[in-house]
Amino acid sequence: MARKFLIVGGAGIGIGILVYWFAVTLASDETKIRWMLESLEEAFNDGSARRIGGALAEDFREIDSGLDRQQTILAFMGFVRRNLDAESEFLYRCELAELDDDSISIADGEEKTATVRVIVSFHRRAASSGKDGDDGSPREKRVSTIAFTGDLIVEEGRWKILRAAHELIDGRRPF
Repeated sequence: MARKFLIVGGAGIGIGILVYWFAVTLASDETKIRWMLESLEEAFNDGSARRIGGALAEDFREIDSGLDRQQTILAFMGFVRRNLDAESEFLYRCELAELDDDSISIADGEEKTATVRVIVSFHRRAASSGKDGDDGSPREKRVSTIAFTGDLIVEEGRWKILRAAHELIDGRRPF
């Protein structure tokens, strides 16, 4: 009985992996870029410098500050460390605005390149748990809205950000 369960379970996992592989392989470049942007949003909200760095090309450069890939990762790590509450939870959250048809532009040519423009809202929650909302969720305050533009390339089979710049739309810079 246990052997039969293992065989059926293993087959189910194998089918799941196969379906996932087909979905990723057959997805359009625009869909893959959208997934990368959503993954960046999750990485920021989790305070994961490793996942942020994974979306940056080896030759990445932030145009406004001049930071390279490694410097950007270290700057994000410092930002996270400075913004932890008493339970070591990251106080900031970002929210990617809905992407429209003009958000992603993929260039035709020998090398795959793309440009993106996304609007991101940054929120900071109160550090003390005594300031929770009526429903028990932490209160948040929108700190800023920033427009990010980026040039993307395919590196190691994945879309990655080669160049990035940002423009403050409103509020104050969170970082």
